[in-house]
Amino acid sequence: DGRVHPNHRQLAAATGRSSCADPNIAGIGRELRPIVVAPAGRALVELDYEQVEVGVAAAEHDDPDLIAAYNAGDVYSVIAQRLFADQLDAEARAIDGARFKAEHAELRDKAKTMVLATLYGIQAPSLARKLGISERRAEGELQRLLDLYPTLRQRFDESVSYGLTKRYALTVTGLRRRLPDGDAPRGWVRNLLRNTPIQGSAAIVFKRAIVELDRAYRGSDVWLVLPVHDSILIE
Repeated sequence: DGRVHPNHRQLAAATGRSSCADPNIAGIGRELRPIVVAPAGRALVELDYEQVEVGVAAAEHDDPDLIAAYNAGDVYSVIAQRLFADQLDAEARAIDGARFKAEHAELRDKAKTMVLATLYGIQAPSLARKLGISERRAEGELQRLLDLYPTLRQRFDESVSYGLTKRYALTVTGLRRRLPDGDAPRGWVRNLLRNTPIQGSAAIVFKRAIVELDRAYRGSDVWLVLPVHDSILIE
């Protein structure tokens, strides 16, 4: 039919995230994406499930403060307004997320990096390189972020302790990611147990969204083209 049909792997990653291969169309870099165009009279639209893993972490670990931040709009802006409150005046602390993102992009991006580092279990040395700060300061920044969300901190600790006892991490639908037999680096195991309930559950939420979109558009002239990370491309 003149189109490329890659092989979609529904359980490509241990966390349950999907990917495609032969060829890996979803891996096309941003600099090449403009060459992908719709046929005449049609258009490509990207629907992005923005900040989905933060939302899943808030819901999965039932942190009321993080849930409120997620529901307030741009969650990274809301977190940045709390995290860097001592660097902001009263007006900047009170503006909406979209305006804060436009006016204080550097602080918002820093907060995003720290949030994702916390969710993915990225350690202080890696965060220090990303932010261009010392390892000691990076460790302090991570702890300062978790101090704002004590329920999240507690649930992270519980995920690790329960996981070490049960020897697996669990997603929201019951998918188990078992710990490897034998010795494994302790830091790697802790990251697996912290991250799988979030990243694995986010993958399930995203796949469910694709199923619902397919049902909604079936029989119409809207086509689901390709999932790309946490977004879906439609034509």
